[in-house]
Amino acid sequence: MIMIGADFHPEFQQIASVDTDSGELQEKRLGHREEAETFYRALAAVGQQVRVGMEAKRARALVRTTAGRVAD
Repeated sequence: MIMIGADFHPEFQQIASVDTDSGELQEKRLGHREEAETFYRALAAVGQQVRVGMEAKRARALVRTTAGRVAD
């Protein structure tokens, strides 16, 4: 499973992730919506289980919108 922590800013997402199977750690800055969608779609394409934790202030609607597009 990949666990991701996401911090949302108006122009980008800063994420940190850990693969609980391998222990691999990564940090990424996703510059715009299309880059974020590409990142999350790549995880879905390989059938990777993912859990995302995010700041609660304003990100929920953005993530629901992005997740909905990725799930389609």
